[in-house]
This record gives sequence, structure tokens and C-alpha cells, in this order.
Amino acid sequence: MMTKAEILKKIELRQSTIKDYLNCPLLFRYKHLEEIPESYRHSAALHGTALHKVIHRLHTEDWNLDLERAYKRALNNAIEEEEIPVNWKETPEKYLENAVEILTGYRNNPVNQEAVVLYSEVRFRVKVNGNVFTGTIDQVRKNKDGSIELIDLKSNKQAPSISFLKNDWQLNLYLYALLNGELYQDDEWIKAGITPDYVGWYFLRHHEIRKRSTVNGKAGEEKGEPLIRITKSEEDMKLFKAELAHLLKVMLKDWHFPNPNHCQMCAMTAYCNSRSQEMYDLEMTDEIKNLIA
Repeated sequence: MMTKAEILKKIELRQSTIKDYLNCPLLFRYKHLEEIPESYRHSAALHGTALHKVIHRLHTEDWNLDLERAYKRALNNAIEEEEIPVNWKETPEKYLENAVEILTGYRNNPVNQEAVVLYSEVRFRVKVNGNVFTGTIDQVRKNKDGSIELIDLKSNKQAPSISFLKNDWQLNLYLYALLNGELYQDDEWIKAGITPDYVGWYFLRHHEIRKRSTVNGKAGEEKGEPLIRITKSEEDMKLFKAELAHLLKVMLKDWHFPNPNHCQMCAMTAYCNSRSQEMYDLEMTDEIKNLIA
């Protein structure tokens, strides 16, 4: 069995690494400990990456750039960076149509026009409970009313709920990094020391246009309000630190089991289905005996 120190030496504590563990501990083991390459990349992930890149360019380069051309370039770059096949759930043309619709809605939104983006796609590092965590924050912006907002851009199809937002450990990690960590800006690490007034998700697919009228809205209207925000307190940050410590304690134990609820979206299914009893170390340690008892 791998020790805690051996696992920590093998992995980087990024938000994506922790997300993999929460999706499926066995996926985490294959991908980060055994370094088995995924069999494919889901096209929706590339679509989301391309949308992020174009939005970053809107705020940092040219608000009036050609959205269609910018998306094509971003998507092609994302495809070229992949070393594994892409599993296309939709055609590139369909993704392009969706992207132009979403990005046009994003650019036309007065909230985005009036905001000053302080940081976009910025790397961070922060120490929590003695361990260094790293990742990338989508946006930190200053709104027209002077408030500071931490935003995570979301391109998935299902709209998130407020209850899920309140318990999103990833946003909590970003917030903690802004308060206590460092950001990589202009080729150097700088102390952030930012206290956002709001944290939230920007649900990009709410810029999609309704094709027909329903009880939820009329044809020709956008599907909903894209910005979903809440406030956070010092007590929330204390709770986050405690929950992250418990998560890490479990994550750094060599007990990696499959989560069947994630199989449909997993690119490690072939390895998972072919696993045998030999992959597990069945030595009956005192800790395992106590758990069984």
C-alpha cells in the first residue's frame, strides 16, 4: 500500500486533482497515481476550454473581436494540445453555432460590459492546513457599483442550484486563495489579499436562445439569468478548512474504490472493467481490522 507521503509526492494538489477524486477514487488512482492515460477526451470539455479562452480574450485583448474566428482558433488549439482521441458528442459545426450564440449573449450583457476584470484565468497557490494547493481562477472582477466578485465560468448543460453553490469546495478554495494566497501575474507571484463581496457561477448556457415558447419563457428569449451569486462569511472559511482537512485525510489513504455513478462520463472505463483482485493489497493491517470490527 502507498503511504500518505508517497501519494503526496506523486500528485499535485490542484482543484482538478481533487475533482477527479470526488468524481471517482479509482479514476483518481489510475490517472494520478498509476499515470495511466485516458482513452479519450470528451468534446464538451474542449468546447468549455474554447469558451473560456475567448472570454479571456474579450476582457484582455479586444471586446469587439470576431467571435466565430476566435472560437474556431481556440477550439483548434485545444484539439492540437490533446495527445489522445476526442470523443465527439456533437459536430464541431454544432459547437461553433452554440459558441457564437453564447458568446454574443455574454458580450451583450451590460453586467459584463460595465465590469472591470481585475484577473482573468489567473494561476494561484495557497497553503491550507500545511499543504500547498494550486489552480486557476476564471475571473475576479469589479462591478459598476464598486463591489468585487469572484466568478467561476460554467459551460455544462445542467444549471447549478444555490444549495450546490453554497457547498462548492472549489469556489471556497478560490476564495481562500484570494484572501490568503498568491496570484501569478506579470511573471511573478504577488500577494492577493482580496476580499470579494460576492462569489458565484456564471452559467454560460443561460445565454442560449429559446427555440420555442414554454412555461419557462418565450421563443427568442435567453434561457435565464447567467449570474448566480452568494456571499461568504469568515465562518464559511473555517468550515471549508475543516472539511478540506477531512477530505485530504481520506484522499491520501490507499483505499481507491469505483464510483459507478461516474462511469458514463469516464475515459478510464476499459481499465476499470479489466481490474482484478491483484490490484489491491489485502494485508490485514490493524487499521483495517479496527474498521471491520
